[in-house]
Amino acid sequence: MTSRVCPAVPLLLVTMAHATPAVFTRTAYVEDVVAHQDALWVATRGGVERYDLPGLAYRRVYTTADGLAENAVRALEISDGRVVARTERARCTLVDDRFTCRPAPALAPREPAVARRFAGARVTCERTVAGVLVIGTAGAGLWAGNKKLTPEGQVCSNHVVAMERFLGRLWLGSFDEGLCSFDGSSFTIAALPARMVNDLVATPKFLYVAASEGLWRTADGARFERVEFISERGVNDLAFDGRYVWATTPGALWRIRTQPGLRSRTYWRPGGTRALQAVAVRGGDVWLAAEDRGAMRLRDGRFEIFDRAAGLPTSWALDVAASGHAAFVATLRHGLLRVDASGRASTIQGLPDEWLLFVAAQNDGSLWIGTQNGAAHITPGGTVESVAGLPHPCVHAILPLEDSTWFATEGGLARQPTGPTLASSAP
Repeated sequence: MTSRVCPAVPLLLVTMAHATPAVFTRTAYVEDVVAHQDALWVATRGGVERYDLPGLAYRRVYTTADGLAENAVRALEISDGRVVARTERARCTLVDDRFTCRPAPALAPREPAVARRFAGARVTCERTVAGVLVIGTAGAGLWAGNKKLTPEGQVCSNHVVAMERFLGRLWLGSFDEGLCSFDGSSFTIAALPARMVNDLVATPKFLYVAASEGLWRTADGARFERVEFISERGVNDLAFDGRYVWATTPGALWRIRTQPGLRSRTYWRPGGTRALQAVAVRGGDVWLAAEDRGAMRLRDGRFEIFDRAAGLPTSWALDVAASGHAAFVATLRHGLLRVDASGRASTIQGLPDEWLLFVAAQNDGSLWIGTQNGAAHITPGGTVESVAGLPHPCVHAILPLEDSTWFATEGGLARQPTGPTLASSAP
């Protein structure tokens, strides 16, 4: 079917006025430590920690919610009696318990050096503080002698890429540190036999986990079994239509039964693609996003392709969502495309960036968008609301719940209360 890109759809762009978001980070990777007056200050990839001296009791962590330019802090110093945190491109000074940042030249990469290991991780820094040897590690946290100081119960990774609700908990899939769950007060690492998680989807009985090592499922959050029907590794996206779980690997679409009497099926290289990225289902249609074939729709056993040859501005799609009789396609650098039931396409304007990472459709007809420069919410009426205050500009997943909306970024996890007000608008 041939489609044609229509003129861009103009939308109203507004900014969402929020309270400061709650930010959750992991501080196990220590970069630097410095003692000043009655405190030990620790630079980590999840913010700046403070420990009281001389007892080394944990006090708190400072993140982007406290003014830091980013949560990954490379170094610390004391200047004019104040704590100064150095991020990749900013110099942040602590004033009245909040950091104020200004741009700074990019830091040079550290020279490679052989380091000893401690607690199973590479040692990144050592200082003698109040007569105690303090050891910072790359992944195992901060230690005073043989006592671990870094708090337990932190999020599993600062780079979360997928979120889902299951068994009354929030589940988080990370790019590099596996799977964890949140009960409202602390995070628990799950015993998933995989580290690189790509997506999560819940059914009434199981939580399915797409990972670079294959597809897994759990009924209780404690024991995981591999779904042997998928013979390939590199499962990168999931969807559930009430009867089947749909999964994608780069070269195939997989339909996995969840009830007796149904039949699983594999579609090899649909549309000729070798680079499937995402799947969405709605009303009997199955939509796919691919890096080499744009968007595809499976209807009545036939794949229809919507790419540059069909009139779209690009064939490079990263994510797809279905809403009503249309699909919304997140592209690498051509923004968000709307493809209607007839295959005609239009471009959605007003997003924070044209380099997209994520799109999700809600039951009320609204959309959540994650980009490489922030997040946005598109209301059912077509108003684009940009989201400010996130811990990192690259947003990989968004999950709205009853009382809050969660944002998964490459620099930490953020939770915004539900019910923002509109601060400003521009036609």
